[in-house]
Amino acid sequence: MSALKTLSVKLEEIIEDKKIWVNPNPTKLKKTMTQPDLFVYSASGLDEPNFRVVVPANKGFVPDGRVQVKVVKPKLGGFMFDEGIAGLKDSAVIFADSVEEMK
Repeated sequence: MSALKTLSVKLEEIIEDKKIWVNPNPTKLKKTMTQPDLFVYSASGLDEPNFRVVVPANKGFVPDGRVQVKVVKPKLGGFMFDEGIAGLKDSAVIFADSVEEMK
C-alpha cells in the first residue's frame, strides 16, 4: 500500500485494517461510451471523517444498509469538497479496483 503513504496515517490504517464502512445508495456516474460506469461510495472508518471510494460499477455493489467492506488495490485520487449539513469540508477520494462486502 505504498501509494497510500501520502494519506494521513489514520486513513491508511483504516484501509489496511479493512475497517471501512460504506453507506447505502452509492452514486452511479456515467463516464463515456467506452469507459465503464463508476460507483462513488460515501465511506468512513468508525468515528472517522467521511471519504469517497470510487470503483467501476461492475466491480461494486449496492448495499441495502451501511456495511463493512474490503477495498481492493486502493489509490489516493485527490480530494473533493462536499457541502452538507455540517458546511463545506474536504474529503479524500480513493480509487480502487473493487470493493467487497465483509461477511
